[in-house]
Amino acid sequence: MWFTLALSAALFNSVYRLSNQYLKLSGHKLTVLIKLFQAFIFLPFLFFIEWPTEILFYCFALLTGPLVLIQERYIFDFISKYDAGPITRVEPLTIPFVFFAWLIISPSEFYDLINSPLIACGILICIASSIYFSFRMKKCEISFSILKAMIPPILIMGTISLLAKSGIDYLPTIDGIIVWAFIQSVSLIFLSPFMKKKEQVKDKQKYLLPSFWLSLILTAVVVFRLYGFALTPNPAYVTAVMLTAPFWIMLFYKFKGHKETVDVKSGIGIVISVIIMSILVSMK
Repeated sequence: MWFTLALSAALFNSVYRLSNQYLKLSGHKLTVLIKLFQAFIFLPFLFFIEWPTEILFYCFALLTGPLVLIQERYIFDFISKYDAGPITRVEPLTIPFVFFAWLIISPSEFYDLINSPLIACGILICIASSIYFSFRMKKCEISFSILKAMIPPILIMGTISLLAKSGIDYLPTIDGIIVWAFIQSVSLIFLSPFMKKKEQVKDKQKYLLPSFWLSLILTAVVVFRLYGFALTPNPAYVTAVMLTAPFWIMLFYKFKGHKETVDVKSGIGIVISVIIMSILVSMK
């Protein structure tokens, strides 16, 4: 059951990421409207969920709001410019960044790693492999320019993951992640006027329907991933399956006859390296 849920989350995430390749809409406006609709979707469920009592949970959730807005508008705008394939194949580099950052934040994790030398060696090989494939992209000017452009959103995504990891420890039940998503959405919506990009947006009505459908897709990703985590013997398995999204996008491209003019092989190398790494991290 967990595999079906994780696979569904990966497929829905692929659709979510592919959307602005064809919509070509402003990342800022699209993100704000998606989160607005998502807040309304989650609102009725908040009355049936046990809310966390620790104030730090709410602090962490509020902090992620503006970061998510910056991250998502970067990603949507880059996908509109470069297509979803190369962007989603670079996104997994967030995981090695989070891994190293968490070792610094929680030194006990480092000592656990030392006690499992074979696993530690495997993790380091995976990280070295992802770095190798990243630098291999220098052979393709477009791919390397995408990689460099993606550094800020990768760092932001990593920071969001660290805040989420810290905040979710205070959840009384796993369903409480809906509270987290709601607070994050509200924080993003209220702060968005102060973070508005200078751009001319014509025909604002054309944003409403795509934003509504994308909010439903994003909500499905959250729910499938949430219950996948709840049912799996190891959360890393869900993460590994979720990381297959770039492959589903490539399959869609093959079906559509869409040819990529970037270094696809290096991107695949990054994704596979990070998938193996995420499984090894769970084994330490």
